Amino acid sequence: MDFWLIILFAAIGAPFVLAIITAIRRRSMTAGEEGEYYVARHLRRLDSSKYFVINDLLLRKKNGRTTQIDHVVVSPYGVFVIETKNISGHIYGSEYSKTWTRHWHGFARGGRYMSNELTFDNPILQNGAHVKALYDELRQYNVRLIPIIAFSPEAELKVDVQSVAVVYWHQITKEIRKYTEQYISVEQADTIYQFLLALNIKDKESRKQHAIEAQNNKTTYYQNMNSYPTRPITYNHGSLDEEESAEAWNELNRMYNNKQQDIMDDERTERGGILKFVVLIMAVVAIVLILFSSGLVRRKSSPNKQEAQKQEAVVANSNKDFAVPEAEWKALQREVRALRQEVNQLKANTCKQASAPRTTVASETPAKSTAAKASAEQPAQASTSVTANDVVLAKYSHDWLDHDAQVALQNNISKTITSISGRIYYYDMSGNMLDYQDFTKSVTIEPGLVKNFKLRGYGHDEDYAYYKSEVIPTNPNRKYKVKFELKSYKTK
Repeated sequence: MDFWLIILFAAIGAPFVLAIITAIRRRSMTAGEEGEYYVARHLRRLDSSKYFVINDLLLRKKNGRTTQIDHVVVSPYGVFVIETKNISGHIYGSEYSKTWTRHWHGFARGGRYMSNELTFDNPILQNGAHVKALYDELRQYNVRLIPIIAFSPEAELKVDVQSVAVVYWHQITKEIRKYTEQYISVEQADTIYQFLLALNIKDKESRKQHAIEAQNNKTTYYQNMNSYPTRPITYNHGSLDEEESAEAWNELNRMYNNKQQDIMDDERTERGGILKFVVLIMAVVAIVLILFSSGLVRRKSSPNKQEAQKQEAVVANSNKDFAVPEAEWKALQREVRALRQEVNQLKANTCKQASAPRTTVASETPAKSTAAKASAEQPAQASTSVTANDVVLAKYSHDWLDHDAQVALQNNISKTITSISGRIYYYDMSGNMLDYQDFTKSVTIEPGLVKNFKLRGYGHDEDYAYYKSEVIPTNPNRKYKVKFELKSYKTK
């Protein structure tokens, strides 16, 4: 019992622990790292025997500077160079423009509707530099380099691009699988993959220096841009002049930053509440587990179960040299109850036992013959003797879907049978007895004919089936065999 409680505790606690680790990890990520994390998760769905994925590849170019590629997928169909963007809003741009634009809109203080446009580097040209760096390294291999731009699902793409795929994160694997023309073998793809892994810079100092250089380049770029849009910001009452436009721009940025801070605070509060709830649930489960394991808490048994436990204890303690297994003891109890029922039934029906001596007609006196004739005229009488071949099992069927089993018995005597008492034994496929069932049926079976009737099927609540019948597909081992034993019968 303790083992299964531990398994239950682990099954319940594992998802919560995983959710906590994921939440902590996401909280420490930047927007770019979060985007790369989700794209990497989607790339895991590719067939690893044909597609070799490298995430966060850092290469050193010929001029000594470094370039960082978000994702590279090496395959027989080409080398896919993926640039990930975690940007929301309406995205505008063309294939050869220097920059793209993210359009944002919202309500400013005072209820005025305002909008702004933030500019960022053209990701196609940015990824083109990555493709060029890879081409310089893979010049000796006959490979095809395929650039792909992957945006967050929160973005609404309104770009004019023809030659490069610009997709959402969840569409990345579908885009890669579109390429089916093989250029190189799988072995050659694996060679290129190992070659790029060897070129990948993993030194922390080099990666830190690359991050500083990239941040400096981005800061210089934005310092050269205007501090506010060159065209007036519009709202529902017309246009603003340049001074009002600058003031509105600054106000809008302050409002946006405050709103983002509020959202982050709310998310932290919500995550904190969920974390406290999860910790509380895990603590309760741990306390219950400890109590059950230490024996301080036990389930209250029913009176019948307590009495059975006392009887088993008496049997076990009465003779320590004679050990009775629990299963055998229960089987003996069932046998005793069945024998008692059989004795009472035989007394009620005044049936003769199978071992009763036979009487012949020649030894009868006239008085006894008259009595026998009168007795024969009664509606039904018990058989004078019982042999195994008097009534045999002609057919038995029980599907796993059915509650009852279909039993067919054949009458091999010269009289009409009106009632049968017997026993059905149930065995597993190895020949071990599982259980048995006693029955008495009032059925009319003419000489030489077969009669069908229903009996409760074995293990019907556990989807058991007779081995010749239809077995449950999800558990084909739940099969059993039967054996029929004739106890007595009545004739007319």
